[in-house]
Amino acid sequence: MKYLKLALLVGVMCLMGHFYSGDRVFPQSSQPSVQLLTEPLLEQIRPLAENPVQFTLKALDKTGKALNNANIHLTLLTPPRSPWFSTDFPWVEGTTLLDITQPSKTGELQFEQMLPIRGNYTFKLEINPLIVDSFQPFQQILSLSVSENEIKYRNYAILLILLIIIGFGGGWIIGAGEALQVGEIAPQRVRLLLSSATIVAIVALLFICITAEVGSSHSAHNHHHESEMTDSLGDQNQITDIKIQLLGEENATVGQLNDFQIKAINPQTQQPISNLSLDIKAKQLEENLLVFATQSETDSLGQFRWRQQFFDGSPHELTVTVSPKISTESNLLKLGKAIEVEAIHPPLSTRLISLSYMILTLAIAFGSGFWLHRLRPVR
Repeated sequence: MKYLKLALLVGVMCLMGHFYSGDRVFPQSSQPSVQLLTEPLLEQIRPLAENPVQFTLKALDKTGKALNNANIHLTLLTPPRSPWFSTDFPWVEGTTLLDITQPSKTGELQFEQMLPIRGNYTFKLEINPLIVDSFQPFQQILSLSVSENEIKYRNYAILLILLIIIGFGGGWIIGAGEALQVGEIAPQRVRLLLSSATIVAIVALLFICITAEVGSSHSAHNHHHESEMTDSLGDQNQITDIKIQLLGEENATVGQLNDFQIKAINPQTQQPISNLSLDIKAKQLEENLLVFATQSETDSLGQFRWRQQFFDGSPHELTVTVSPKISTESNLLKLGKAIEVEAIHPPLSTRLISLSYMILTLAIAFGSGFWLHRLRPVR
């Protein structure tokens, strides 16, 4: 009994020692990570919302504290392609939406991005120290699930109901088996049904042609240019001449990345200018929608680079507002670049799959109407 009590006492002391030392052991076994915050909340994010999603990525060390002086490289991938249920932008599926590298003294990367389609987005992150050996580089992959807009489900339900009504009604009429009159090639009910279907098809084709013509006229008015501005920015001690260049592609294609670069130099000394504040925005011009925005600074070479995709085949405008650390409204520099985005029609396979769904729905509804009418007892 004496030895049993002694063993129990030793066991309790060991458990207490393990418990109190747990806060020291746990951080050693954990790893640095990246925290993803969004505005609005994750469950409220929808594709093509009125305002882009505000993302905040925070690099944290093993203890959950911010990793200062971190270089954050983000690659944002769109949801993978689904062969059976396509989205509104099939060519965007399974592509890179954004590729950006930003040094951060606070260990944060903030940007705004409009998400074009539903599905699971992938955030590939590479975190490296700006100060050598301040922490170990690491990588992390995060995912974000975006639900479809409720209005899409409503429109799909309305289309499905219309197809079922048309198919069932057609099957019911043809299933009546009305006798042919002299000189008729089809019963009157069948002729009325075919005439109605022809009128609906003509209206649908006219709508499609008019919509395509309107889209072509919008594209014809699209234009592009590149701006370069030179101005004098002053602080409290001296006047500094700054020359800014916004470089990049003026023609874009849906589903492909575009490279952009900002360069800042002193035109007198031809030396790069670092730590210039940059406010970058990309807008879709037809509906004046903000699709991407971020704030950053030029690096030690006086540069800032990023790659982004324009998922909507309509004119866009890229603007950059540049200012030094100490600035006022009067000495801000603004650069602009018009981007012509080439729209691509959905793949033929996607259109055929969608058409097959509609034909199958009509066929099932038609067969159901025809079969149920034939099963009716003869009076």
